[in-house]
Amino acid sequence: MNGKARGIGLALLGLVAAAGGLGCSSTTLATGTPAVAFGASASDVDRGCSLDGAPRVLATHVKPMSGITAVTEGGLVWLRFATTHDDRVVVAIDPDTLQVMEAVAPPIEVAAGAVKGPVELDLPGHERLVAWTEGSSEDAHVKAVTVADQGMAVGSTIDLGFHGSAIGRPAVAFGAHGKGVLAFIESNEVGFEVVVVRAGCATGV
Repeated sequence: MNGKARGIGLALLGLVAAAGGLGCSSTTLATGTPAVAFGASASDVDRGCSLDGAPRVLATHVKPMSGITAVTEGGLVWLRFATTHDDRVVVAIDPDTLQVMEAVAPPIEVAAGAVKGPVELDLPGHERLVAWTEGSSEDAHVKAVTVADQGMAVGSTIDLGFHGSAIGRPAVAFGAHGKGVLAFIESNEVGFEVVVVRAGCATGV
């Protein structure tokens, strides 16, 4: 270890010791939380995925254990989930407006995916978006980060919460032009709802 690296290491140890003196507890990642190296350079500021607008409720009376999935086809984002009235809800929404669209037929991919753990989506430029749910059962948020092919995070981390607590695995889908939707199920004082928000990706090529 050279002198510069040793100095950085000692500085980090000093910060940890100071935090301990202030009574700060260590952070424990939940099972299934992806490990990402955060070391973006200044040139990465305009890259990565970010939210575009405020989230809104798309559906109520949702069955949380059925999970939610998303795919893109025909310029629309298709979400699949279940409600107390219908175990097989397939909805097409416009990624620009989040409005439900009348569509002829859903894409073939309508099978439910995993309901726990992170979800990964390949992006142009050899990058990918990793999204997961993190936090306590009373205040869990959806987190998402754009990861370069070297495993380094680029851009800012998305931290998305709404009126309640996110449940299970989020769903995300992007079209060819980098516009898409991030969706998740949350528990709140109303019950279980599907929440959606516009997102956009500016990735490296």
